[in-house]
Amino acid sequence: MVLILGSGRSGTTWLGKLFDSHPDVLYLYEPDAGPWRGDLPEFPGAEEIADLVPETRTHLHRIRSNRAPSVVGVPPHFPKSFRGDFQYGAYRTVLFGVKAAVRLSGRRWHGPQVPLFVSGNHQPVPVIKSVSAICRAPLYLAADEDVKIIHVIRHVNGRLASLKRGIAAGIMNPDPQLDELFALPEAGLYPFTKEEMISRPLLEQLAWSWMVQNDKLVTDTKGNDRLRIVIYEELCRAPADMLKSLFAFAGLKESEQAAGFLAGLEAAPKEGGSYHGIALQSPLASVDRWRQDLTESEQTAIHHIVSHARTRPVQRALELD
Repeated sequence: MVLILGSGRSGTTWLGKLFDSHPDVLYLYEPDAGPWRGDLPEFPGAEEIADLVPETRTHLHRIRSNRAPSVVGVPPHFPKSFRGDFQYGAYRTVLFGVKAAVRLSGRRWHGPQVPLFVSGNHQPVPVIKSVSAICRAPLYLAADEDVKIIHVIRHVNGRLASLKRGIAAGIMNPDPQLDELFALPEAGLYPFTKEEMISRPLLEQLAWSWMVQNDKLVTDTKGNDRLRIVIYEELCRAPADMLKSLFAFAGLKESEQAAGFLAGLEAAPKEGGSYHGIALQSPLASVDRWRQDLTESEQTAIHHIVSHARTRPVQRALELD
């Protein structure tokens, strides 16, 4: 099982769809969101890991088994090696029927579980994409020795510019989680008090939150060879080579279908598309857009905060190293 973890609006959806284009992958989109989030601590300390292993195993099994239409039915859809033509047709028929029923119900309903229609003895590789609790990564690694994690880090300005557009459009309401994060011992490693941070604009609060969470993930998983860190901008600039390496890390062979999907994305326009449709745009569409979307004063204030990042991967994502 492979987990793609990162902060929201960091490119995890784009990378997740690249994995989904592989015929051997069963892609699960945010299976731990909403009612499946679970009761595990979102920011576990090192001293809690061992005691939480049994509960974490149960949680991983639960999200791995989630077949809600919102989890297994995110387009575009790809033929799979674990489904024949008949099974693929049956799967799409059931999926679209269930999604239509959810829409017609007129209420917040996740719908029934969608059968996978796996043929024969094929065993797909589950790939879970999540932005719900990135600091649970050490729990996942401790609970299952077969788990591999890809930690995506995007330049904070790119993430915040995207959130700024979502907030202005009324479709995003991000929570910097200041109360939870300032309760951690890691918060004391940075020269900002809770009172000071509360008084700052939301984008600056989100920048501090991003720094603390990503630094914590990197620190808590340091030296674990089952975790791979990916800088989003580096992936966008050399997607074919990096995807080949990530497939190998995940135990997947190279795929003509995945290569063709990526080639189509690289040829796509660099502008346009919906806010949540970024996964189907050119990889270079949003790399430097933040330079126009954030004001100079916003960029300066954000830099003042994140320049205190403590780990090399986060510094590299910020181009500080």
